[in-house]
Amino acid sequence: MVPPSVMIKDDMGGHRFASVGAAFAASMSTAALDAWGWRIPFLLGLAVGIAGYILRRYVLETGVAEKRTRAPIVENFTITGV
Repeated sequence: MVPPSVMIKDDMGGHRFASVGAAFAASMSTAALDAWGWRIPFLLGLAVGIAGYILRRYVLETGVAEKRTRAPIVENFTITGV
């Protein structure tokens, strides 16, 4: 079962894309939308896909975190160099 907070975050992306599509549809005439306007969402999707590919390809993976012996809060408030 998916927590409601995750569902809300997922829905927000869909609403953003739907509002962009609605803005394009409202700004074009019906003839322009029928002729070539329907291609705009696919072109935007292609741009998002290429950006995602580039990010996945060139962003370095995080290394394995080393095991801590103490809690981070203790490490932050420990006086060193005295």
